[in-house]
Amino acid sequence: MPPADQQAPRPGPQPYVPPVPPPPHRPTGPANRRGIVVIAAAAAVLLVLALLAVLYVVTNLGGDDAPSGQQTQQPGTSAAPEDGGEGGPGEGDGPATPGTGAMEATSADGLARVKVLDVECDQTTIPSREVQVQANGHYCVLDVDFTNLSDAPVLLDHEAQGVRTELQQEVVADRPSRIEEQESLWEAVQPGETATGIMVFTLHVGEYPEALVFRHDRFAEPVEVLLKSAD
Repeated sequence: MPPADQQAPRPGPQPYVPPVPPPPHRPTGPANRRGIVVIAAAAAVLLVLALLAVLYVVTNLGGDDAPSGQQTQQPGTSAAPEDGGEGGPGEGDGPATPGTGAMEATSADGLARVKVLDVECDQTTIPSREVQVQANGHYCVLDVDFTNLSDAPVLLDHEAQGVRTELQQEVVADRPSRIEEQESLWEAVQPGETATGIMVFTLHVGEYPEALVFRHDRFAEPVEVLLKSAD
């Protein structure tokens, strides 16, 4: 056993060292919060775009069926013209403003359209008639286009046509003369066709028409077309 002075010193008691506490929790910084906001906004935008895409698809699918359902004309509506001719029917379903040169209307049942191209009054003789107008009277001649919007031929009856005067009286059209009845207006008008001719009315001197009272059938509801008479 080595001498006492050569023996290694024994370690003495060590002081108590408490454990190091964990670092305190740091709240989310502004940069982290900004990133969360950006992600949430992007998700909201994607959701809105997805909803808009769904609405677009649904709308287009519904719109594709519309043309096929519009091929059948319903009562009370007017068919659009296919020829698109200048000044042709289809420019309006109601009476035009007097003086526009396009005085027209469509019947309530949607089966006929009438258009007055011209109005000439104060005439004692007209080329289509050999007989002079009666005393104290004058002829009012309406140049008329009639379009048959029904699915059957239509033959107009002159006794079903009239004009409403300033005195709110209806005057029936004169019977077409032999020359006038050769015009297409007084012949059978086939479905979809337009006929042209004149309607002649005998009025008292000083009496003028305010509207054409048109009936495509004797029992049809009349439609009034406002007129601008040449008085």
